[in-house]
Amino acid sequence: MPAVIIILLSFILILVLMRYRVPLYLGVFASIIFLAFFIQRGFPVIGQQFLVTGKSGEVISLLVIILLILLFSTALRLGGRLDRMTETFSGLVHNRQTQLATFPALIGLLPMPGGAWFSAPMVKAIARGIPEHVGLLTAINYWFRHIWEYWWPLYPGVLLATSLSGLSLPHVIAVMLPMTVIVLAIGVLTIFRDMSVNWSENPGVSEPRKRSSWAMFFAAVWPILAVVIGGVALELAREVYVASGHSFYQPLPRTIIIAALAIVSVATIVSDRVDMRRLLAEYADRKQLELVAMIFAVLYYKNVLDAGGLVVRSVGELQAWHIPVWLVIVILPALIGVVTGVVVAAIGVSFPVVLGVAAGANLPLVPVLVVAYTAAMIGVMFSPIHFCLLLSLQYFGDTFGPVYKRITVPLLLVFACAVALAWLYSVL
Repeated sequence: MPAVIIILLSFILILVLMRYRVPLYLGVFASIIFLAFFIQRGFPVIGQQFLVTGKSGEVISLLVIILLILLFSTALRLGGRLDRMTETFSGLVHNRQTQLATFPALIGLLPMPGGAWFSAPMVKAIARGIPEHVGLLTAINYWFRHIWEYWWPLYPGVLLATSLSGLSLPHVIAVMLPMTVIVLAIGVLTIFRDMSVNWSENPGVSEPRKRSSWAMFFAAVWPILAVVIGGVALELAREVYVASGHSFYQPLPRTIIIAALAIVSVATIVSDRVDMRRLLAEYADRKQLELVAMIFAVLYYKNVLDAGGLVVRSVGELQAWHIPVWLVIVILPALIGVVTGVVVAAIGVSFPVVLGVAAGANLPLVPVLVVAYTAAMIGVMFSPIHFCLLLSLQYFGDTFGPVYKRITVPLLLVFACAVALAWLYSVL
């Protein structure tokens, strides 16, 4: 049987099991067992690759980072720091549109399950007095919450794409950062089109209050800044140091980010006097544990595809069938994104094949990363089972139709800009 068909059937198995509410990580494990029947020495191979995946420093570091991010997010929420961030910022700006975009974006800095539910009340309060437009507030809350997910290093999808691509985290951040600017600009220009200038202004605040609010805001937001500066900036400095010919020992990949997350998480728990019993109870939530299991499962799935020779075989088959490689690079991540509604799933399931196909066709890695990641994001944003969309719809009492009408053209514009950005990277 052609390798392309085997891989496609493995995808279908995952999607069918999800249809029957089987957790994604169990669906991926079932798909791996399915693959064992179609590769030489199938079951010894999948057993060997389970051990290889579990002992990989890259995998261990990624799982540790995810666990620390979940701890960090839970501590910020339980300590009331997220509330303080949003409350203090409200005294800093008087433009209604800026406030409406900023509050979902602030919450979006943390990859918190159900985060759209936290920003929705703030959006509704700011929009008080604005004439009702069906689907508008849902679209605002949904769109601006996800502007960071293309590069922000606290998102599991970004870390997983970094791991699967083999690029460094600072490199991925640098090439994907323009996408946030693009998404923000397109959202402001299109989704706010029903808000006239007369509705955009709120009374200003005095200069002394502004100064006080800025101080209070930075006092609230310091843990996030500390993680970013202490983690990403120091990781970049380490890479420059190593590139200059020096050695730098790390027991695990991304040790600096792990250390920054751990130190800042403990400092936040202590300074905010977070209730440890409640923290541990919420931290051990089943959904969070399933996220960790899912990340391990997709990395295991990738290793099985590689070890079984399926990726190499599929590349040759696609070339023999004259199927455009770029079509695979776009459709596969978008399709998995629509069906799963989860970025890390779209990346984890599709990237092993997408990157293998691209490497077989000698395509440059960075343009492929930009297009495939954006396709995955757009698929997830269109997904009718995306948790943030469902929560926003429920809170504002909207239906899918009006919201899709507001975000479809902007998402297509985002993809067009991603293609342009990928082309620019390819010629530089």
